[in-house]
Amino acid sequence: GVKNTHYLLTVNSLSVYMLLCLMAIFNWDVIIAKYNFGQSRAMVELSYMSQLSDKSLPYLIQPEERLEKMQEIQKEQLSMSSSSFERHYETPADYNKEIDERVNLFKNDWKNKDWLEWNPAQYRAFKKLRGLD
Repeated sequence: GVKNTHYLLTVNSLSVYMLLCLMAIFNWDVIIAKYNFGQSRAMVELSYMSQLSDKSLPYLIQPEERLEKMQEIQKEQLSMSSSSFERHYETPADYNKEIDERVNLFKNDWKNKDWLEWNPAQYRAFKKLRGLD
C-alpha cells in the first residue's frame, strides 16, 4: 500500500544520503595519487594524474627517473613501441613541468588567499609542499 511505498522511499533516500555523506569524508584525489604512485608496477596515466585537485599536489611530485621506469614497465605490459607510446601518453618531463607550474601557482595563490577561501585539505597540502622545499 501507500504506507509501504512511502516507508521504502524514505528509508532508501536516507540510505543514499548517508552513503553520500560517508563518501564525502574521504579525500579521493589524495587516495588515488598515493595508491597509483605507491605501486611500482601500476598502470599510471600521467595526463589523468596531472588533473587531480590541488589537495593532491604533494603526492603528485615524483622523480622523473621513477616515472620513466614506470613507463618502461607500462610499454612492456602494453606491448607498445616507444614512439607509439609517446604519441598516446604524456612524457615524464612534460608531466613534471606541468606539476611544477601547478605547485608554484598553488603556493602563490595560497599566500594571497583570504581566510574565507581557506579549507583544511588545501592547508595540509600547502604545509606538506612547504616542507618539501
